[in-house]
Amino acid sequence: SRVVADLLEQEVSDRTAKLTETISELQTYSYSLAHDLRAPIRAMRGYCNILVEDFAPELSDDAKDMIERLTGSCERLDAFTRDLLEFTRVSRQEINLANVDSESTLSEVLNMCSPGLSDAVSVQSPLLNVQANRGLLQRCLSNLLENAFKFTGQGRPARIKVWTEAVEGGTTSGLTHFSPFNSAVIAREKNSDLQETVPKVVSAPRVRIWVED
Repeated sequence: SRVVADLLEQEVSDRTAKLTETISELQTYSYSLAHDLRAPIRAMRGYCNILVEDFAPELSDDAKDMIERLTGSCERLDAFTRDLLEFTRVSRQEINLANVDSESTLSEVLNMCSPGLSDAVSVQSPLLNVQANRGLLQRCLSNLLENAFKFTGQGRPARIKVWTEAVEGGTTSGLTHFSPFNSAVIAREKNSDLQETVPKVVSAPRVRIWVED
């Protein structure tokens, strides 16, 4: 009946509102947690630096190694909290997609990256353009490249290769059991009879950006 349908619709609306409120609270909590964690992380890193600078002659090689490992862990944890803060910030904003020049975006990332990283990266040009949010794509590429550079085996030079490929169908080179996300683009075309533009759904080609190390 109509009464039952109205009740169900109201219940769905109420639950949606509660869920939205819960998500907002979780985002606020995540932001506060990540922000508050940075102070003790900086303190631990500072104490490690003091130990190395002021007590180096008294420290054994094993102790120095442990301090170095602790410092590295502090840096990774600090990077994680920064990423969490960034993710929380962008999750509250509307993500607008646009046609992004992958090659210029990558160049901007390499100009801002760690010293020596750009020398380790080879780009197989031209890179295909993508539909993306430019800022988030920069963040993604930066994280991938920095991790590839940072976790290279000792005594081995970092070699990182970046290229793109157009994805058609359900498989790509080197991958099996992979089905790319099916998407469509809403285009506009003119209706000759009505003399107005009407929406038209066209299939969107997929582009994969490879970062290989």
